[in-house]
Amino acid sequence: MTRTRTFLFLCTALSLAGAAYAYDPVTDFSIASNSGVNGVWSYGQTPALGGGYSFSLLPNAQASEPLNPNLESWKGTVPGFTETYPVILHNKTAVTQSYGGTATSEPDELLFHPGPTGEFSVLRFVVPTTGAYRVQGAFTGRDTANATTDAHILLNGGASSLFTGDININAGGNVAAFNLIQSFTAGDTLDFVVGNGNAAYFNDSTGLKLSVAPVAAPEPGSLALLALAAPLALLARRQKGTLSK
Repeated sequence: MTRTRTFLFLCTALSLAGAAYAYDPVTDFSIASNSGVNGVWSYGQTPALGGGYSFSLLPNAQASEPLNPNLESWKGTVPGFTETYPVILHNKTAVTQSYGGTATSEPDELLFHPGPTGEFSVLRFVVPTTGAYRVQGAFTGRDTANATTDAHILLNGGASSLFTGDININAGGNVAAFNLIQSFTAGDTLDFVVGNGNAAYFNDSTGLKLSVAPVAAPEPGSLALLALAAPLALLARRQKGTLSK
């Protein structure tokens, strides 16, 4: 029994040693700063994709949205329906909130809205250290009046595209999920981008659920624990076999 408990303890320790920190833009969200939030996040916009890509920070912080005080946001300066655009919203509560009458903001994702003249909403992640990362999540249409947007994950200011998806809440394509593992260099940028899809920005609220986590290789201490755990596992199995006879 003692060996079995020791083996279980070592397995738990090994699991914890190999665990990697996951960056989550919902947990990390801030309206106090818009450059390097938690060392990695920025909230911005671009007027175009491809050759016209030019990232700039959203200039206006909103602690309580006029449409719903339970939401906070970063906004651009382009006038549109009820406010200025583009917009990246954060739900400050633990429950779903309404936004704009027909849209909802979920507590575990950010809500994007592109601008009226083609502006894209952009969440930027700056890779903190060189290595492999898992980039996992989904873009989801959140406006029942017909969210039709285009979603992208772009590397280094649009130098290459890692993912593209289309959102159309009324045509069966409401979710664009992704799960990528790729090596990056420290300082690389990953942009999570939402555009107006069908060239009309109305009702284009689109959620983004996202986790970015290093794919950690076992550290030397973890390998030592593994080496110690292996013979103990064998002893535990032999002990179990003896007791069952």
